[in-house]
Amino acid sequence: MGRLLLLITLIAAGAIFYYLVMFLHSDMPDGRYPVAFLLIPVLIGAGIFFMIVSLILKACRVPVWREDSDADQPPPKWPDQEEFMHRKIAERKGK
Repeated sequence: MGRLLLLITLIAAGAIFYYLVMFLHSDMPDGRYPVAFLLIPVLIGAGIFFMIVSLILKACRVPVWREDSDADQPPPKWPDQEEFMHRKIAERKGK
């Protein structure tokens, strides 16, 4: 559910940004405006929307994010080639 919420938030933020640029701010005076001038308010709104909807879903007991478990631990690292070769040579000498 969390991935879907994130995707919906990003699509909505993109649509709102497009709407702001194409329609609401079309009557702004000519000139160069930094993208952040229009984008930062949209990103702040998207973040607030995401947090509020996430909290509402959590309050309704809809699992938004999976709980951490021991199975989430990264797999053990593979031994590097040199260590592997030393171990193989030691095993052969022991036989």
